[in-house]
Amino acid sequence: MVHKKDAREREHVDYYTAAVVEYTSINMIQPEKQWTVPDLMQANAEQFVKIIQNASHYDVDIIVFPECGLSGTPMPKKRAEIKPYLTSIPNPTDHVIPYKEPQNYAKVLTVLSKAAAESNMYVVVNMPERVKCPVGDFSTICNGIDTEYHYNTNVVFDRQGQIIAKYRKYNLFLEFGFDTTPRPELVTFDTDFGVTFGVFICFDILFRQPAVELVRQKNVTDFVFSAAWMSELPLLTAVTVHSSWAFSMDVNLLSSNLNKPAQYGGGSGIYAGRHGVQVAVMPQYTGSQLLISRVPKKNSPRPLRPAESRRHVVPIIPPPIHQQNQLRLLCDSSYSSFHSKPLECIQPNDKNTSTFSYSEPKHGFSCSIEVVWTNKDCNNNMPSYKMFGYAGERTFSGAKTCYIEVCGLSAVTNDAVGCGKIPDLYHSGVTIHSISINVSSSSGLNSIAVPITINSSVVPIHVTDYTFNNDGKSIQNIQMNLVKPSTDLITFAVYRLPQEVS
Repeated sequence: MVHKKDAREREHVDYYTAAVVEYTSINMIQPEKQWTVPDLMQANAEQFVKIIQNASHYDVDIIVFPECGLSGTPMPKKRAEIKPYLTSIPNPTDHVIPYKEPQNYAKVLTVLSKAAAESNMYVVVNMPERVKCPVGDFSTICNGIDTEYHYNTNVVFDRQGQIIAKYRKYNLFLEFGFDTTPRPELVTFDTDFGVTFGVFICFDILFRQPAVELVRQKNVTDFVFSAAWMSELPLLTAVTVHSSWAFSMDVNLLSSNLNKPAQYGGGSGIYAGRHGVQVAVMPQYTGSQLLISRVPKKNSPRPLRPAESRRHVVPIIPPPIHQQNQLRLLCDSSYSSFHSKPLECIQPNDKNTSTFSYSEPKHGFSCSIEVVWTNKDCNNNMPSYKMFGYAGERTFSGAKTCYIEVCGLSAVTNDAVGCGKIPDLYHSGVTIHSISINVSSSSGLNSIAVPITINSSVVPIHVTDYTFNNDGKSIQNIQMNLVKPSTDLITFAVYRLPQEVS
């Protein structure tokens, strides 16, 4: 293992070294095996240990694993069927180091606690938690339905293997066998390298609580984020939406995602706020990867230069040679309701200027778009670029109904067949020279707006290729401009994150 700096040195350098894991659960690698729940969770825990040991050779300070990484997916929907997955997790205030008391704690806890200590690393792991109903609890759960609560929980171990934080997911996504806390928990933990981290999980990132409140109430600048994210076009692909949240809030985000590309899952990265993507992967194949980068501390006087970032993508379970692209994407269920206007080619090779405007007086929302573009051949079967605007409701697979606002351009078709497909832009002959988007909103809602950019690799364009300006007055006026021509742009849009409809 590489020698680590002492605590005093770590606190005074202007970066820390982080790792996130794009992880494939062992039952996806060995689907023919009939896994029992204890065997599956223990096998994944042992894989985690190997990855932690691997990361230690890169002098990693903190590593993040994905949601459902230990338990695999799909998880059962019924409470009784979830029971075998659940683990009792000590409270951070108890100052427990599980591997030193193996007789008192589940094996997955003791194994991971020991790995954190032996590798001298902060470790963030997601696991299903059980909490016994306290005496006198007359809630719906404890008053007849069950004798314990079920939580989707992130656990944080420090360099000594002690549990120093745990966060219970508040915005559940089709997790019918799990419970939520009465109010969202604003969980943070401190490190010996002088950075305080906030914690949230997957679907939480789209909502104000707890993610935004951690920034606004507690001034948190760095986050650990575990996800089993399912990407959808034309707006909410994993690397794009996670990095755009970090960009809009100007925070560092360590994002680990469960790898299931054939089932819409995958996309991990380390994002440095307005400085953009440090390292990321949007996987085309089943397989685990370790992503490592130095991360500039937010109080650092200057950003790290690329040569200083020490970025690595380390295959853990590499895909088979000559494997076909497995990546599949969902379709935004509200996309067919968007008001839109296609780009219409008039003269090949001439610069065309297309404009679009949309307003929704009920919500005080308006947007305008101007696109300057060329097409080498007006008669080719180019992707159907459309300018669009929308202010209204959408559902997330029945989990929540929310209000959103969006304004932008996309090459994604809105028919049932084409919406979730990645457009083939290689032979399109289309160049988007510039885009200017102006959005005004007076709806008074408190969700944030983010810039959504997606290229043909299903990752965001570089942060220097566009500008995004928000006047900060309750998201009243937003301008977003493409400043570098692009031949592989799928989506360019302003997206106001969802506000749940009562």
